[in-house]
Amino acid sequence: MKRVTLHLSDLSFGSVVLASKGWVLVDFYSAPMSDCQRQGVVIEDLAPRYQKKVLIAKLDIDKSPGITSRYRVTSVPTLILFKDGEEVDRISGFVSEEELSSYLDQKIKEIKK
Repeated sequence: MKRVTLHLSDLSFGSVVLASKGWVLVDFYSAPMSDCQRQGVVIEDLAPRYQKKVLIAKLDIDKSPGITSRYRVTSVPTLILFKDGEEVDRISGFVSEEELSSYLDQKIKEIKK
């Protein structure tokens, strides 16, 4: 299966997320953390299903302290949902595939432009 999850950095965040027209979900994670590893599996599994609706990306907080600080991410995993470059909502802590799918479907319906 082709990977559809984009990996971001402090340098690419602005041009990808903030300049985006549409939905972007960013998974802020730390590689050594077990909950982040579990969340990563969920993100990778969901990405193909949402590739036409939501750009799904990951940002390693240990390698991107600037963006992590800017968005005040203090615990991981944290998922931040953006619409047209603006933060819409965030979830902290592990979220199951079913919960995340339901959340994304609800947000996309709720905020249509």
